[in-house]
Amino acid sequence: MPRKDFADIAAGRMSASALSESYADIAPPLDRQTALIAAQRCHFCFDAPCIKACPTGIDIPMFIRGIATDNLKGAAEEILGANILGGMCARVCPTEILCEGDCVRNHPNEKAPVAISALQRYATDWVFESNTPLFERAADTGKKVAVVGAGPAGLACAHALARAGHRVTIFDALPKAGGLNEYGIARYKVLDFAAREIEWLLSIGGIEVRNGQKLGANLKLADLRRDYDAVFLGIGLTGVNALGIEGEQLAGVRNAGDGFVEISGRPPCRRDRRRQHGDRRLGAEQEARRGIGVAGLSPRHRFDERDACRTGIRQERRRQRDQLGRAQAHSRARWRS
Repeated sequence: MPRKDFADIAAGRMSASALSESYADIAPPLDRQTALIAAQRCHFCFDAPCIKACPTGIDIPMFIRGIATDNLKGAAEEILGANILGGMCARVCPTEILCEGDCVRNHPNEKAPVAISALQRYATDWVFESNTPLFERAADTGKKVAVVGAGPAGLACAHALARAGHRVTIFDALPKAGGLNEYGIARYKVLDFAAREIEWLLSIGGIEVRNGQKLGANLKLADLRRDYDAVFLGIGLTGVNALGIEGEQLAGVRNAGDGFVEISGRPPCRRDRRRQHGDRRLGAEQEARRGIGVAGLSPRHRFDERDACRTGIRQERRRQRDQLGRAQAHSRARWRS
């Protein structure tokens, strides 16, 4: 009997409908009315701490003001001008410990900070859905640049070079562009968004993507330096530390990074019914259940579990912190009275 690379443990396996519902969009988009209400909660701080907390330096009060005044194009330009992958960041960035964590409304007397990530998604989703161009390519400079790696760094670099008028060729070892965005993020958080964002990014023109090109194998750095005016290496952090234990090289033993790539081709789960907006921000118990619910699946389908549980833990800690703050504020109020 041939040995399988993967076990296929079926006990407690979720039904197709339950799996589809469990892996629906973790944060469905805001509608216009909800977005306008959320935008009005922003104080538009002059020295906004949320900007300092944003790794890409997006002017958050400015794009929220654009939403509040129904200027979605201006809001999208503000976001994508600072971070061309702002649509993906709106979905997966840990805003609870970055911009939202530093929001001035994030204190016990407030229900919650400004919903920055949800507003950022609202401001950008329409761009990708309608494939609306926001940036123009400058006149061709005649310069050619090779970009190795079609992950976030390589794509952002390529877009900036294309805007400057250079011709860019992106080389990537994997079948699809996107890197971490395509292969390393839990499916229910993005629902095939990476491909749509990349399609929009490449629409500026002047960018060619060549897949199946691995540096050191069928792609040589010396050749790139000879054929192009400049070379950008954005090969990412795909390497992993070896365990150094016996049996590490046996068939069926692989690192999590390779596992993500192998399972990324599976068809996404579609939700059966539309989730109401009131359930937009899932609590820790619901979030953790996403991970626990797939524990009965075969090991190749369990990589998302860790990501889900980490998010659940973060949200639970934040909920406990908020509860403690409210309890302390209530205690102080009673002591003063």
